[in-house]
Amino acid sequence: MNSTPAKIDLNDSALAGRLLDSLEHLKLAASDDPVEAALAIALAIRIAQLFCYQRLKRIAGQFPATIQTLLRTPKILQNSALTDPQEFIEFLDLIDLMSETDLKCIAPRLHRGWQDKVQSCQSARQLTQAELKYTIDADMRKSLLLALEIYNRTYLLPPPITFESQAVKQALASLLVLIEKLVPEVDREKLLPIIAKLRSSNGTQE
Repeated sequence: MNSTPAKIDLNDSALAGRLLDSLEHLKLAASDDPVEAALAIALAIRIAQLFCYQRLKRIAGQFPATIQTLLRTPKILQNSALTDPQEFIEFLDLIDLMSETDLKCIAPRLHRGWQDKVQSCQSARQLTQAELKYTIDADMRKSLLLALEIYNRTYLLPPPITFESQAVKQALASLLVLIEKLVPEVDREKLLPIIAKLRSSNGTQE
């Protein structure tokens, strides 16, 4: 008989891996139900966010102070995370940091202070892409922004909600591609087969 642990303690990689397992077990990526697809997108956004955070925090000290703050490991006081969560790097921030350097900045909050915002944006992107060895082009960015819109409209805003089914499927497909690119080296052997299965069930296997 399985017993419930007295304490749950998950680091970035472990939490992302557990969420990925949930995505696989629920088989949401293969579902035609738009509500379930939105749930799959929510899980996928969180997974991508955690993997990216895990990799970028290793070079946090090379970023401007604003980005450093968002990449630091939060100090959670008892019960404080329930009512007053600390600022953390968001999915929109990460889309911006991974975007090709000539694309418009979509996360201006990352670039405050004395440095020219255009120069700061380009420098931060170059640093990010050198670490991740991955760059988002205009088409991929458009699809990831749609995924974020679906998440926001489904979970943060009131109805009505209207999306094209094919657009939802493409947004999820793009998220799975992104996750595949962001998996840390130490976890690739374990997690890449799961991602490949999800992409296949979603009809996006290359």
